[in-house]
Amino acid sequence: ASLALGLLTEQLSLRLGGTHCHASGIVNVSTCSSANSVFWYIPWVYTGVTCARRLTDERSWAFPLLSGMLFFGLCGVYEAQGPLVGWWRWPAADGLVASGCTIWQAGPLGLDARGLVASPHVMEALGERLFGVPVMAPYFHFAFGWGIAVVYQLTAFKS
Repeated sequence: ASLALGLLTEQLSLRLGGTHCHASGIVNVSTCSSANSVFWYIPWVYTGVTCARRLTDERSWAFPLLSGMLFFGLCGVYEAQGPLVGWWRWPAADGLVASGCTIWQAGPLGLDARGLVASPHVMEALGERLFGVPVMAPYFHFAFGWGIAVVYQLTAFKS
């Protein structure tokens, strides 16, 4: 399930929002999406949820919050350091993520001849930067973990 979630999240982020572009790896899922960026979701989701389950009651209001914090903790350094070492690119101020990229994007984004571009909503969310890192990017990790934990709470308990 974590692998499918990673594949879906990465592809939708690229094709519907143009949020980022990963550097090519030895194996690539698609342009701007290396296999390691997708496979990372397996240990990330497992560790974030499992650690939260071991630290608090799964039925507690604290479970989703703790899970969100762990998801951020597991990716915070990666999030901040990745662009600096060339693992991926954020959108530039003009919305361009990858010049000349031919990846399919939905709607008006696909009509932009420059390449992979970010949607206006993405530009609004990722525009404010602190040390080059979009301020709202770490929030994605927290919200992702929180959401997975809430879904877990709503579907995993036997009465």
